[in-house]
Amino acid sequence: MARRFLRHLPEIYASCDLTRISLLPDGVRQHLSELQPDTFVGVEDTISTRIIVFKLYLPLKTRLAQYPDELIDMVDQMTDALHALRYDALVLHRDVSFTNILWDPEHEGDGVHFVLTDFDLAVKLDSNGTAKGVTARHRTGTLAFMAVELLKDMAKNPSNPQIAHELRHDYESLFWVTAWSMMKTEVKIEDDLQREIKLTVAKWETGDYQSMAYRKAELLFRGVDLGKLPLTPRFKHLRLLLLALSDVVFMAAERGLFKAEMRADASNSAPPNAAAVREEWINRAKIKDALAEARGMMRRKAMQ
Repeated sequence: MARRFLRHLPEIYASCDLTRISLLPDGVRQHLSELQPDTFVGVEDTISTRIIVFKLYLPLKTRLAQYPDELIDMVDQMTDALHALRYDALVLHRDVSFTNILWDPEHEGDGVHFVLTDFDLAVKLDSNGTAKGVTARHRTGTLAFMAVELLKDMAKNPSNPQIAHELRHDYESLFWVTAWSMMKTEVKIEDDLQREIKLTVAKWETGDYQSMAYRKAELLFRGVDLGKLPLTPRFKHLRLLLLALSDVVFMAAERGLFKAEMRADASNSAPPNAAAVREEWINRAKIKDALAEARGMMRRKAMQ
């Protein structure tokens, strides 16, 4: 297993499974009920609970508020983590979000160290990449960060989703985390900008699935509003990062499929499988290229 990439997972100190929370010491039960009142109050012995003790990590927001440019490092490290999970550990995370990415304040070494947490919705895959136990079509994730393709499928097939959650969907979630970070990290901003941001992100997580999918697709695939996205002052120069990441998905949706269709026509073969083409084009290598492009554009712009 490629431990060099899986180092972006939490360092676990201890864990245990409890079938009867009432057996815990009073102080521990009280602390759990304060942390998760909706979960623990009144239902202590009706659910099984797994308690995990891991190293102290801090919210992504607290780091980016001080060092906005490290947003690129976050995307870089999370891309490695998601790739290693899928191909080395045979795990799909399926809930990449702003709150599920933390950073290590005690990291020893150069640069910042980000970790991916909260595997409640993750699934184990078999050697063929098929989800074990539960279907990968069982829809999960946080709406604001969910891939457009999954939202469209939820709108079309609400009771029986047809699109399986794949690695490319987690990669796309990184785009939405990046955009969210550029708008929701900085606190002290003007009231007008605050209202504009609130209206923007509301479009990603409220309303019906079809509306959310359409609004996000307009931004991601067509770039209609990407240049006008209301970024906060300290993150405006990182808009180039969003443009580079959106190009990865756009190339998969447009150029990748176009090239595959042309090859199929030339060889009189069957039309390409759209999902397979997207999986081929939205990958770690292309995201890494996009990040390098964004860094280069930012350096050149800073020198002007």
